[in-house]
Amino acid sequence: MSVLSVTVKAQSIRGLNLTTVKTTTSYLSILSGLGVNINYTYVDSKNDPEKLIASDDYSEPFPQAWTPKHSSNSTIFWQGNGLELRLAHRYNSVQLASETATVSGAAWQDSTNRLDFSASYRLNKDVQFTFHALNLTDDVRRTFYTSTKTLIPSGAVNYADDYTSDTRGDVIWNEGNALDGNVDKSRTISEYKTGINYRVGVRVNF
Repeated sequence: MSVLSVTVKAQSIRGLNLTTVKTTTSYLSILSGLGVNINYTYVDSKNDPEKLIASDDYSEPFPQAWTPKHSSNSTIFWQGNGLELRLAHRYNSVQLASETATVSGAAWQDSTNRLDFSASYRLNKDVQFTFHALNLTDDVRRTFYTSTKTLIPSGAVNYADDYTSDTRGDVIWNEGNALDGNVDKSRTISEYKTGINYRVGVRVNF
């Protein structure tokens, strides 16, 4: 196998951001201090197609690295009588980690889904207790590989939708954009998780 070189072009980014913040004041003291903060972002980013050297074909346009197409942050909080409670959720869809992670392909980070809870109670002006429960969804961080410009000698593989032929009859294996279409996401490069973490603290002012 060998690899085709490319020349880098400009990128374009389009997007939409929606945010809402709502706090309540109620005659019922239990509901007073309740609030919601929700943020959603949609981003469509891509670079210009790149001419493959020694080929008449162009590479698949790639998105900007570390820019998921869909992301959201949602927080529900309540505070009153020295007590503060907060539940926060973060979501990112699949995103490009590196277009040139290897000489023949790209690395992508799989979608992430994380939920955190925190609480604090102020006993008096000098003493405060805190509690954090982090990553309650036990989120896994995984990166996977897709081929972008692997050059395979003619006749070594069967032709399919994600293969194109260069000027010598060899085959360029380009699986395309993992954010769009039916791309194989099973080739794991790395995978790790921190697990669920709990933290308890006391702050005392002297």
